[in-house]
Amino acid sequence: MRIIFLIGLLTLLLESNAQETTTFILIRHAEKAKDGTQDPNLSPEGKQRAEVLNKILERSDIASIYSTNFRRTQQTVFPLAQAKGITIQTYQQADLNWLQKVAKENAGKIVLMVGHSNTIPEIANTLLSEKKFEQYPDDLYDQMLVIQYSEKIKPSVLILTY
Repeated sequence: MRIIFLIGLLTLLLESNAQETTTFILIRHAEKAKDGTQDPNLSPEGKQRAEVLNKILERSDIASIYSTNFRRTQQTVFPLAQAKGITIQTYQQADLNWLQKVAKENAGKIVLMVGHSNTIPEIANTLLSEKKFEQYPDDLYDQMLVIQYSEKIKPSVLILTY
């Protein structure tokens, strides 16, 4: 009887925490074309990676997609946004104060964010409240950080590759 009660209590606590926990999926943009411009499109490899991302996340319950205003970031999440009927919202990479607002507006939901080799580690560190990640090397495009964020519990991170 005691075990059943404890399992029930644990389930209630997990459900109430889940309602307040925002899941952030953070990715760097896919491979960019080397055309010498400040705002290049995705390379053919990058377009393939964007399609892989779409296939991986197409069945997830993503509520919001955020991207910087660069072609390569927008193009990385465009196939997924189009498939899910979600408008890509832009954010300014220098302003991280909006993260708590995004977490509150999306409490209990999943948020996908795409950025750059310097911004994704910075966003992750801000959400985790610790300096865990450094700027990505130039050739790192396949890392996905899944962060469970809540103001009530210590955030956690899962590092995946795709």
